[in-house]
Parts: sequence; structure tokens; C-alpha cells
Amino acid sequence: MEGLKLAYKGAKSYLTYQQRDEVFKWLHEQEYWDLSELECYLIDKFDVVFKSPTSYYKLFKEAKISWQKAQPKNPRI
Repeated sequence: MEGLKLAYKGAKSYLTYQQRDEVFKWLHEQEYWDLSELECYLIDKFDVVFKSPTSYYKLFKEAKISWQKAQPKNPRI
């Protein structure tokens, strides 16, 4: 039974809780949201680059910003 226990604890987060809060505050101060701007902010401020765009979208979601709101203008126009 001991050999079957899962010892994996998950990956260490790139951002601390304090850094995440700072990112959320920065996002809410912006007039519009753009994925590339978020990437640049994370690189400049925290030296963090995510491997997948999904991680950036998760930050938008946690900040309660939908992808549709993240676009600077309506894509249907």
C-alpha cells in the first residue's frame, strides 16, 4: 500500500499570492486588457514567463476579466 500512495505535491507556482494580488490590481487599473501587455508586465515586474497561454487566461479569469472583455474592441465589427 505504501508504494501506491501518490507523493506528487504539484508544481510550485511562478507567482506568490502577494504577486498575484499585485497583478490583479494592475489589471483592474488598465483601460483595456491585452494578453501581450500582461506578458510584458509579468516579465518586467516579476521575471516570469509562462509556458502556455492558458496560464495567462487563468490570471484573467481569476481577476474576473473574461476573454471577451480582454479584447480592446469588438471582433465582429
